[in-house]
Amino acid sequence: MGEGFGSRLRHRARVGGAVAIALLAVGPVACGDLEDQSLCRVYEDFLVAREETAAVDPTAQTAAELTEIADTYLATVRQLREATDGRYVEAIDALEVAVTDVVRTLDSVDLDEPYATWAPLVDDSIDDATDAADRVEELIGPQCTQEVDE
Repeated sequence: MGEGFGSRLRHRARVGGAVAIALLAVGPVACGDLEDQSLCRVYEDFLVAREETAAVDPTAQTAAELTEIADTYLATVRQLREATDGRYVEAIDALEVAVTDVVRTLDSVDLDEPYATWAPLVDDSIDDATDAADRVEELIGPQCTQEVDE
């Protein structure tokens, strides 16, 4: 006659065990790939935030408006730090410090003051942030940029 319930259950247990072992064997490789994919997604967000921040004309902004823009950009830098899992620490630290310096400088001036008033105070920090962001791109960009063969 046919297979009994106990035989089918044992067969399913063997198949399930084999599937679990196969997943465990593949798991570490898949996790590494997912980790890099996560980093690259966050890196893309960072690039967008950097582009949007760079497009801002500081001469047309108050210190309060630029503080908000810099805070948003700083949040993106911190998300990037989390996604790197301890990699690129020096470069991201330098970027975070430079952007934090911009925010602190802007916080120290009258928020309604025009750019001409506080530009000398913040320009060096903006240049430092730009240089640090360039370095981050140099390090992470090649990992997240895939060439398409045509």
